[in-house]
Amino acid sequence: MSKLVIILQARMSSKRLPGKSLKLINNIPLVILCAKRLKNKGHKLIVATSKEKSDDNLVKILKKNKINFFRGSKENVFSRFLNISKKYKPEDLIVRATADNILPDGNLVKLLNNEIKRRKLNYLNINKKIHLLPKGFSLEIFKVKELLRINKSKLSKKHLEHVTLKMRENKKYLKNIVIKKLLQKNDLSKYRMTIDTKKDYLYMKKFFQNIKGLLTCSSFEIIKYLRTIKTLNK
Repeated sequence: MSKLVIILQARMSSKRLPGKSLKLINNIPLVILCAKRLKNKGHKLIVATSKEKSDDNLVKILKKNKINFFRGSKENVFSRFLNISKKYKPEDLIVRATADNILPDGNLVKLLNNEIKRRKLNYLNINKKIHLLPKGFSLEIFKVKELLRINKSKLSKKHLEHVTLKMRENKKYLKNIVIKKLLQKNDLSKYRMTIDTKKDYLYMKKFFQNIKGLLTCSSFEIIKYLRTIKTLNK
């Protein structure tokens, strides 16, 4: 049976919002909140961060919360994923997540795991436009072998930063796959539920004050709550 590991990208040197990964949401550092939500159904998780001094405090917080981590190149995010994936078998699965998206949780990981196996795919992501979901409700899942087969000598700077870009450039992955459980009746795709800027952070901080059981509340329940709000955007 194939194994599954979530790799959560996180760093402190965000240009638009420095120190973003340790910004507090309900008094919980963002990276810890994302990690605990993603692993709230028991999935294995590793935070992929850098060896830079700027990430020393982030690693200190991870250790304090007993969350596994890997430190690698600051700019070459692809190499971080590659080094982690070498410990797994080709048919094992990787879920790629980023520490600026709080909405995804273990329930969403479980759904994608079931979908990629049921459909017998090697790669699957959540297309927010097709599903009418807000920005920030996103995860990718793919087999380890898809990462290992990428020709490292042909990767641009953009490919090294955006780990799955090479996969998505391959036409065989560009399938408009609809996951019925994620499909929304009302269009939420124009709304931002991610944290890239200070404005995003202040909005999300306020939004999550209304969410009970933040570490265990499912992604689907948060979306359900989101649909009830009259004014969704900043």
